[in-house]
Amino acid sequence: AIVICEEELQTLCDAWLPLHSVAVELPPLIQAKSAQDLENVRARVLYSDGSFHEKPVVWQTDGVDFQTPGLYEVRGMVRQKTYSFPLARGYADPVIFHWDERFYFISTNDNTGQVGLYVREADTVDGLFAPGVEEHLILGYDEDRGYKSTFWAPEFHVIGGELYILLALGSGGITPQCHMMRLRRHGSIINPEDWETPVRVLKQDGSFLADPGISLDMTHFEANGVNYLVWSYREWHDVDTGSMLY
Repeated sequence: AIVICEEELQTLCDAWLPLHSVAVELPPLIQAKSAQDLENVRARVLYSDGSFHEKPVVWQTDGVDFQTPGLYEVRGMVRQKTYSFPLARGYADPVIFHWDERFYFISTNDNTGQVGLYVREADTVDGLFAPGVEEHLILGYDEDRGYKSTFWAPEFHVIGGELYILLALGSGGITPQCHMMRLRRHGSIINPEDWETPVRVLKQDGSFLADPGISLDMTHFEANGVNYLVWSYREWHDVDTGSMLY
């Protein structure tokens, strides 16, 4: 057990619990010469984690005469984007990523037996889940290089200004080990030729992260100017250690 203070608890809740709106901000006075001018005014919605987003408003303008100057009171309804659920079936570890003005979706792909790394590309989040959307294979089964199984938990991360995919690759069976692959400069995410060869992640002393054992589910974050990698480690040859974070 780890004892934490109230402030730390609130920080964790803000980061991990579902977001909810806490306030809506609008200018108290709007100058508009037409209904179009009014439609261009957006509401600023504040959320429980301290973030905000500007959203369109459906204004009620029945009592407004735009030909007659004056002071009018108007009401409106904030328009919230909704998505159908589930967005897709047969996937695990999903990631939606925005890069170079487009959206990308990557995941563990159970629909193909988890053999291969597939990416979707679209101009909008909706487009990522449109019927018939194309899935681009960017890393496939390769017996010569030992890419045989567990194309698991891929994540996009920008590290040092360059784009990487962190993923777990296996040489057969349940043998995942953390790898990183980097996008070549000016490369396309959906073009397999634009990705460098995946490299197995090592410790600073050059040894493997897991030997014996497996490593998987790696992620990256930056804090106070320092880059960190976190991954799951497990052994089960003699005794099952359970999953541990390193």
